[in-house]
This record gives sequence, C-alpha cells and structure tokens, in this order.
Amino acid sequence: MQSAIGVETAAFPGQLPDEVDRLLHMVVVGGGPTGVELSGELHDFLEDDLKMWYPELAGRIRITLVEALPSVLPTFSKQLIEYTESTFKESKIEILTKTMVKEVGRLSYSSCIVANALILVLLGQGK
Repeated sequence: MQSAIGVETAAFPGQLPDEVDRLLHMVVVGGGPTGVELSGELHDFLEDDLKMWYPELAGRIRITLVEALPSVLPTFSKQLIEYTESTFKESKIEILTKTMVKEVGRLSYSSCIVANALILVLLGQGK
C-alpha cells in the first residue's frame, strides 16, 4: 500500500519536518460512499497497524477527504451525512467540501493548498 511507503520514507533519519508532514498526509478525492469508506479504512489501517510500527510518527499522520459538493454522501439522508461528519471529526479525518480539485502536483492541489504524499481519486459513475 502506497501509504505504508510514505510512512516508511518519512521514518528515514534526516528527513526535513516539512517533507515528513507531506509524506504523512493522505488525501482522498471524492466524498461518495467509496471515498468515505476508503477514508475510514485508511484511518483504521494507520491507527491499528502503522501506529504500532512507527509510534514516533503516529501523531503526524493526516487524512483529508475532498468533495466538490456541499456535503459528503450527497445522495444519502441528512442523518447519515451528519453521523459521518461527526465520526470523521472525532477520528481527526479532515473533510473539505465545496472544493474542486483541478490539478494535482507534488506539493499541492488547486482550490486547497495542502501538501500530500498520496492522493486517491475516486470518480462516481457517469450517466
């Protein structure tokens, strides 16, 4: 898994703090069911497994979920949307809504300037 490689690289001695933060930031693009599920599973993997292997980096790992629409899971009930948002907040998974990703670069993606090591883009099914 690419996120494990980013964490392994971040653990190398002599890494600059900004580079470590970049390597430990995972970004999921797409706030539909697949993006929400992947964000949660990625969080569980990082918390349950990588935290044991790299305890010195555990507090620096970040996950951001980016969605272009006003909320994640836009086709689901308001209750489920609110539950997802509160659960992610408790888990420290950042949600960026009303944010379109127009370009992906090494250190940023447009519309929101966030350093990242891994970007997962999940596209919904077109009609």
